[in-house]
Amino acid sequence: NTIKRNFEAENPDVEVQVEFNNQARDKIYVEMASGTAPDTFYCVTDDIPRLAVKEAIEPLNQHFAKDKTADLSVFFPEVVDALRYAPPSQRIPKHQAELYSYPIHFSTDILFYNEDLFKQEGLPLPRDNWTWDEFINAAKRLNGKKWKGQRVFGMFLPDTVTTIMSNNGRIFNEDYTRCLINNPQAIEAVREMHRLRWVDKVAPSPAQVQETSSMQMFKLGQLAMMPGRTYMVVDFNKIKDFKYNVCLMPGMKKPVERLAVGGVCMSRQSKHKEAAWRWMKFYCSPEGGGKVLGDLKNCVTAIKEYAYSPDYFLKPPPENTRILVDSLYA
Repeated sequence: NTIKRNFEAENPDVEVQVEFNNQARDKIYVEMASGTAPDTFYCVTDDIPRLAVKEAIEPLNQHFAKDKTADLSVFFPEVVDALRYAPPSQRIPKHQAELYSYPIHFSTDILFYNEDLFKQEGLPLPRDNWTWDEFINAAKRLNGKKWKGQRVFGMFLPDTVTTIMSNNGRIFNEDYTRCLINNPQAIEAVREMHRLRWVDKVAPSPAQVQETSSMQMFKLGQLAMMPGRTYMVVDFNKIKDFKYNVCLMPGMKKPVERLAVGGVCMSRQSKHKEAAWRWMKFYCSPEGGGKVLGDLKNCVTAIKEYAYSPDYFLKPPPENTRILVDSLYA
């Protein structure tokens, strides 16, 4: 609402109607099919190829070329490129592809851990260059320990797709037309996940998580370590019973960071593209919404200045907040 009010003060000829909806993605697809899509809407990286192929969203290169006040250099280039798309058949570098969304923020894979529990048990704290074996050994040593009378699991299982990738495994071919998951590296990674949960039992089973959630278990001190995403920081900053911290997520053979970027798209159905462009630019710019969004920690702001500012995103907790930004280059 703050961004909306500020925009309308500078653009009195435009009235912005903001709609929040937990089922926004499904709702937007239905509205596109009926020809009633909103002028602009939030989307994430995974949405871009499907929307671009269907010609449902406006290509933005032409708008940036016309508007010399729109400056992409204020954003992390890796974040901008994540919102580009070109058909695999074109085989062009990512940075030369068409841009389909104005960047807002990004998130990556992070390892959250209960720092107080590690200190209680006399274990070295997790490091950014942790090996997979060190990660698993710490989980085993902390598994079954007590934290304020509660039984602790050593970890919550890492994402299987990320683990396969970290073991040099493939799931699909380059143009996503064939499944390749039946390869030795992928099979080894899946077996590792099975062993950790069902043999070593260092992670809770689905039944043990059924009545709660992994985030809630970590907040209660029932998980020593939890692979997660940067959006969890907002919730974890409410923890009062222990100090938590973050480090880069280790991988089986190499660390893998899945970059997810959120941005604003313009519908090709929009009848107010000039006004929509002004709104998108203001919402994502440092002078407009960037400063407001940079003070939140549900994801890392895409604007370099605010992401690295101690007055905005880098304000602790967690103590190692900068890792959330630097993981972009891990």
